[in-house]
Amino acid sequence: YMGEKVSIAAFPPLILMDPQQTSGLERAEDVLEALRSEKKSLKVTALKVTLAQAGAVMKLLSGHLLNKAGISNVQPCKDSPLKRLVLLSERLETDLTGLSESLRVSLATAAPDYEVIEHEVDLDFKTLSAEFLLRRVLPNEIGHQMKGSTFHGFRLLELDEAQGKFKRVIAKIVLEKNSELHNVAIKARKDASQDPLARFLDIEVAEIVETNAGERLFEVVEGFCQFKIDMSVYLYDAELSSARAGIIESLGSNEVLGDLCGDVVLSTIAAKKGLTVIVNTNKNPKLNALVKSNVDANKVGDHVQVHDEDLITFLAAAFAKSVERLPTLLYIQHKVKDLSLLRIFAGLYRRVGRSEANQPPRLLFRMALPPDDGENLKTAILKSVNAAIGAPNDLLGADSLVKVHVINQSNTARRYLEVTLQLTSELLLADEASLAPLPDLQHVIGASDKRPATSGDEPSPQKRVRTEADS
Repeated sequence: YMGEKVSIAAFPPLILMDPQQTSGLERAEDVLEALRSEKKSLKVTALKVTLAQAGAVMKLLSGHLLNKAGISNVQPCKDSPLKRLVLLSERLETDLTGLSESLRVSLATAAPDYEVIEHEVDLDFKTLSAEFLLRRVLPNEIGHQMKGSTFHGFRLLELDEAQGKFKRVIAKIVLEKNSELHNVAIKARKDASQDPLARFLDIEVAEIVETNAGERLFEVVEGFCQFKIDMSVYLYDAELSSARAGIIESLGSNEVLGDLCGDVVLSTIAAKKGLTVIVNTNKNPKLNALVKSNVDANKVGDHVQVHDEDLITFLAAAFAKSVERLPTLLYIQHKVKDLSLLRIFAGLYRRVGRSEANQPPRLLFRMALPPDDGENLKTAILKSVNAAIGAPNDLLGADSLVKVHVINQSNTARRYLEVTLQLTSELLLADEASLAPLPDLQHVIGASDKRPATSGDEPSPQKRVRTEADS
């Protein structure tokens, strides 16, 4: 919807108003409504050509087109649906004397049966482009360029903080100027008040701002499965399809996938491949229902167990000694913004006391690229992870990193890491006194993580006697 560069000549006074006057959301909405009622007509010379000839004629006469803001240089022909009108510059009359002889000869070759007519163009709201409207409606200090993705009638925009204040006006313009769209949403991040895990994870969802359809689900096909996705519950990203395929390919036929955050698409495709999948949706009934409906629609229910517990309750049950099949790969779809979350996994693995015959599962998570301190990338990752779980820097060595993959998202220009980590027996058998205490998990587990009071000064984490609750 961000079209060509535009000029603002020959438009009504309101459209030409000083954009500095457009300050504040109410003013922006008033300007948008006023633009709807503005009308003007313009008579220009046009060439009537066939649909197949229009592109060649446009290219040939690129320096002689109308090129006015909000007006397409190619218009439909009302009396002949199979033909198009190529609008020419106001300098050109119907005799085309303003064109050189060589251009007229080339035009006759490109479109032998072209007709020259006088065409009246209506300059109203319908003819104005989305880019032009955004430039006129938003204040000058607000950027008019926005990153976004489109999925089958669903437009997802990424707005900065300043643009976010005008999200409803922006969404109205985008929806109205793109007839193929049904919903316009902005990418939003959950905070801990909406989801306790947002303290540790960068959880993104789509906030639907404008819609012209009652149905908010859109259909997508991936991995031989068909999905109906509610983007306000599960943020689908087509660019991660190859990353999802790589995760599934890394799993052996007898492995068990433990999906900790309800990745609808990954879990369903894995089950379709015959893998056993355990999914948790972290007390999110809408996400839980979405997972179940897509699992059922793809007829993979026999391979999937769906839970809706808080993370700690789910993990404690999944890794209890009574569980026969321990998940071999634990997967977190969101980017981990606070790596101290990994301390939970280390503590649980130690608590369940699995024998060495039962190898602890791999943990797959996403994280930001560590600062460039001149270290090898894997060294920097291990340093961050060891610090997060409170382990000595050499406790998780290079053999713990099963895989490190850099993900580049072209639609948002983001780069981050997908890390597969093996929590080794060295960690499981490490002296408790060598590990730092767990982070405060009260927002995740729903209860405080207070330690017993001690007399005198609190011992250092390396010397403090730990309780089972700490683990």
